[in-house]
Amino acid sequence: MILKFALAVSAVATPMVAADRPGTPAEIAAAAKSCAAAVSATSITEGRLVRDGWSLQSRPSDATGGQFRRAGVDMILTTAALPGANFCAIRARIAGESEFPAIANAVGKSLHAKNAMKTFAKLAAERPGEAYFDTRSHSVTLSAISVEGGPGIQISLLPKR
Repeated sequence: MILKFALAVSAVATPMVAADRPGTPAEIAAAAKSCAAAVSATSITEGRLVRDGWSLQSRPSDATGGQFRRAGVDMILTTAALPGANFCAIRARIAGESEFPAIANAVGKSLHAKNAMKTFAKLAAERPGEAYFDTRSHSVTLSAISVEGGPGIQISLLPKR
């Protein structure tokens, strides 16, 4: 349910900026690492996002959290605090669908997920364009999506309790 909410919040996020360039696997992995560092089960540390180069773009009036951007990259990072759970989601335009495996690998490595590629390899045959894995602190879901300007990826991080 919370991941569905994360997807819904991210889907209505600030529109992507097609003039910006697509995110690289390394940039998207760095965004996931920023999310994981800033959002825990009990708090959201926006100062960490700012130190990592993110700028607050908007804040919903009825929620804690906000939407953040990084200059020059077509990527949005959304945080929110819900009763009993916090989350972070990233939407990014990517150069092509063929980058999905490299992005999943880079995200898994940046979050120190031991079985990320094993899980991804199994899912690639069953459900192309989807991946999920657990880290010590978060459950992570990656999905191929369409964004304005081309193919994209959405990453949702849900802190563990």
